[in-house]
Amino acid sequence: MPSTCLATLRCAHTVGLVCRYEGCTKIDRSSQIPRSCLLKFFSGVRCFILQMLVNVSPLNAIMKCNPVRSGEPFCMTIPHGLSISLGVLSFAESHWHQAQHKFTIMQCRIEQRSMIKFMVAQDKSPIQCWRDLQAVYGNWMLGKTCVRHWHKIFRSGNQDTPTADQKHPGRARSTCTDANITLIRDLLEDDRRKTVRELVVESGLSQGTVHRILQKELQFSRICAKFVPRLLTPAQMTHRADLAANNLALLEDGGRDFMEKIVSGDETWLYCFDPQTKQRSSQWLPKGSKRPQKALRCKTATKKVMLTLFFDTEGPILINFLEQGETVDKEEYCRVLARLRENICLKRPDKWRMNAEGYQNFLLHQDNATPHTATISLAAVGENHMEMLTHPAYSPDMAPCDFSVFPTLKDELKGHAFRDIDELKTEARRVLLHWPRDFFRRAIFDMPKRWAKCVSAGGDYFEGRGMDIPPLPEFLDHSEDDWSPSEDSDSDGD
Repeated sequence: MPSTCLATLRCAHTVGLVCRYEGCTKIDRSSQIPRSCLLKFFSGVRCFILQMLVNVSPLNAIMKCNPVRSGEPFCMTIPHGLSISLGVLSFAESHWHQAQHKFTIMQCRIEQRSMIKFMVAQDKSPIQCWRDLQAVYGNWMLGKTCVRHWHKIFRSGNQDTPTADQKHPGRARSTCTDANITLIRDLLEDDRRKTVRELVVESGLSQGTVHRILQKELQFSRICAKFVPRLLTPAQMTHRADLAANNLALLEDGGRDFMEKIVSGDETWLYCFDPQTKQRSSQWLPKGSKRPQKALRCKTATKKVMLTLFFDTEGPILINFLEQGETVDKEEYCRVLARLRENICLKRPDKWRMNAEGYQNFLLHQDNATPHTATISLAAVGENHMEMLTHPAYSPDMAPCDFSVFPTLKDELKGHAFRDIDELKTEARRVLLHWPRDFFRRAIFDMPKRWAKCVSAGGDYFEGRGMDIPPLPEFLDHSEDDWSPSEDSDSDGD
């Protein structure tokens, strides 16, 4: 409440509570200001409370001239929406009494200092000054130490020393000056990885000042680098963005049928023992419980098996495990493709039929690993009339096996110590076949969102970055399948 808006608040027996606001007086019972707003104009409240006539208590004046019914709060509304309730007035009045008490004590102290100065001129000792003050002021007198302090000041010849307290300089000026802000900014431009301790040493500022400049003035935050598969060149980013835009165009033409035709696949290693992450091994325990412990064990590098998985929106089509001692080369991948065609013929007859273009009614999606892009592998794809969905190189963020299926599968297997490879294969197969169909559908339907993010990011990696994407078809936002295991997607064996 500005001091110019409120001149005087007066209380009287007959007039009641009057708010003088540029010649306008208004009393209202309707509105109250929130408590959060009191701090903004409380200085103004103290101003008019100090100017209040004390012949009548403000609460008594309000109650006498404006009777308040039970449960009905009374408010004095000031123009611009400011209003003061009874509780605020009572609190302000008590604050005024406290301020008046402090003012009286300060005046008493100034008087006693003047008397000490007079008694020093009479060549009295500090103890004599203290006794004379005690006789006059009683409990309001200064302490012995304070009397000796002022006696020493006046005794030393400083007769011009004022008895009143001098004006203090106040709070120290903040060190967040423009020069210091520029200094910290220049130091960070030289090396963005400097720590706060290094900035303190090089700038000569305090640690709190450096923190304040970084967070409030410069609005910087320390962000850890994110691991990416590869530092892409401008040409690679352009290629990623072009392929993602082309896939989005195919989605716009084909709609839901286009997404349900996709058959995606890839390979990954599974280990007989893979330790759980720290977050997965955490437990809910009562307060004060002992912290759980677990042995530090690394994943078993020798006991592992290569899993090859192909799936569509209805679930797994092929679950294949590589034999011990073999590697995934172009010949082995051709055999996997032949087995994939056999499973599609048995489990997805609608995808086995030829379309108008002479291809089988599905789109093979795979990454650009060497066995996948070998000449013999591409020839097998063409000879078997399989149409491929283009996938850019170094793009696991747009492959459903890499961003959804394999991380979830490994998370399920972590922390379990399998006795041998056969037990690991059995458990991995059980997990994959008992997942709901909706999980695989969502993994496929999430691809267009990632294509759109890739285009928005200019072909760069987009995970962990918030960005706006154009609207996509509504069927990508939900699934119609219930949570039930896929019963018709058994594999034909390892």
